[in-house]
Amino acid sequence: MARAPVPIHAWIILSAAVIAVSSAGAVLQSIDEIPPLLRMGWRLQATSLVLFPFALYQWINLDKTVIFDLFNRRNLSILFASGFCLFLHFATWGWSLDHTYSFIVICYSTSVSFCNWCSYHRAAFT
Repeated sequence: MARAPVPIHAWIILSAAVIAVSSAGAVLQSIDEIPPLLRMGWRLQATSLVLFPFALYQWINLDKTVIFDLFNRRNLSILFASGFCLFLHFATWGWSLDHTYSFIVICYSTSVSFCNWCSYHRAAFT
């Protein structure tokens, strides 16, 4: 099955996202006076503000049966478990910014290396 070529705007968006994610640690590490959990809270709030219009657009255009199915017990438990895992991720990442160096290098280089490899090999990100 032949694939359509990847549009150029997808590469631009991907590049901007990689730069934003890769530089977040350096920016947040430069704020020494603020405790790590508060810095991570700021990062989550900023991300939420950026993503909110897109989430609202999708919510408005959802079918009513899908909205009703979202609030069953199984989905809510998955939502809370995912939120807890996200909390653990940001808490440990924020702590590691102040206490380790090797984790920062791995965080910065992994996403950039992956995108470079996919670009070089013309691999799809799916």
